[in-house]
Amino acid sequence: MNLKTSLKQLWRESKATPVFTALYIGGVTFAVAFTMLYAILIYVEVAPVYPEYNRETTLFLKNMQCNNPEKKMLMQSMIGSSFIEEHLSDLKNCDYLTVTSMGNMVFVKHPDGKTDIRQLLSMVDENFFRLYDYEFMAGEPFTRADRDSGVNVAIITDRLASKLFGSAEAALGRDITVESYTYRVRGVVREGSSINPDSYSNIFVPVSLKGSRSDDKGDLRRYMGGYKVAMKVSDPDRIQALKDEINEKVSRISATDPEGWSLIVRSMPSKVESAFGSDGTESETLFDILKPYIIVLMVLLVIPALNISGMIGGQMNRRLSEIGLRRSFGAPRGSLCSQVMFENFILTLVGGALGLILVWLVLILGHNRLLIMLASGEEIWSFMISPPEVTAEMLFAPAVFIGALVVCVVLNVLSAYIPVRLALRRPIVTSLNNKR
Repeated sequence: MNLKTSLKQLWRESKATPVFTALYIGGVTFAVAFTMLYAILIYVEVAPVYPEYNRETTLFLKNMQCNNPEKKMLMQSMIGSSFIEEHLSDLKNCDYLTVTSMGNMVFVKHPDGKTDIRQLLSMVDENFFRLYDYEFMAGEPFTRADRDSGVNVAIITDRLASKLFGSAEAALGRDITVESYTYRVRGVVREGSSINPDSYSNIFVPVSLKGSRSDDKGDLRRYMGGYKVAMKVSDPDRIQALKDEINEKVSRISATDPEGWSLIVRSMPSKVESAFGSDGTESETLFDILKPYIIVLMVLLVIPALNISGMIGGQMNRRLSEIGLRRSFGAPRGSLCSQVMFENFILTLVGGALGLILVWLVLILGHNRLLIMLASGEEIWSFMISPPEVTAEMLFAPAVFIGALVVCVVLNVLSAYIPVRLALRRPIVTSLNNKR
């Protein structure tokens, strides 16, 4: 098949049937756009993007229950400091862990003394900046010694630093007033995106692992609290081993309680499980988690492919006389099939490119409303402080381009191959007698 000749043939056919060409490209454009929008929204949740480059090897411990059937009592909360210190400090399958508290909406006093700036403040430990690879524009993270001593230091984002002091460098070593507390700026980091609630905040201060629901050493309710734990493993294959290790600890605690209390871990998802709505405690395979999304993706692909296939069937009926004439001069079926498939592939590529541009425009111009509609509770809390942003790293990722190419190829094969083969199977005489 000669490329130049094939392109000329495609151009002639496109000019001869502009309505078909426009409908074909338009159908592919919207099919690819919807599919890519769906894929990009999933991608930003699970792909390694700033500063969450360790998503694949991170496990979260977010929620647990304390239950006593005899007393008809059930408590549910985040993780308490007692459980962290007594049972998570010696995990064999965990490289290190970081403890964070739920972010709080606070007001930061501007140095001019006239205005307050609403920001999100999170309490984190020194391992937070090991797990989440924030880029420090100035300064450095705080240390375990800072946390133990109770010194009031803070890490702020470059955006907040610019609002308060003009630049990241100017903010270093300065004091900021948050509500009634004063913190000295230890470091300034490049701000992340509020799409990522596990890592996002405007101000980071040292967490103090104090306080629980009960000070009684024999009461399991002391393990309830207000912290979230993120655990880093060296290999994704060790995530299940880490889950089993924690579940074994919890089972031993419950089995030895004299008052009939039992401890139950209610939420222990990896980042992928969390993004797809799983709490990580059920015995689900990755396919089970992804199955609803695969079905939606197939619907987004198959229905447009069927419509386009019908259009191509009508187009092939119009070209039967041309096909019959070329076959009568000795053109093999394989060559004719390749020609028509090539023409449809080029049209599909054009539609795919337009679809990709369309979805980028939608996300760049209207991502705020779209992401807020699809947000979880944690994300909405972040969005109240900072509008969600879709960064270039999220949009122009290799996986997105590869996905777009795969979608184009699949659409082309699904929609074009069957009607082309059916047309080529007709006898030459029948094709020649077909009116153009």
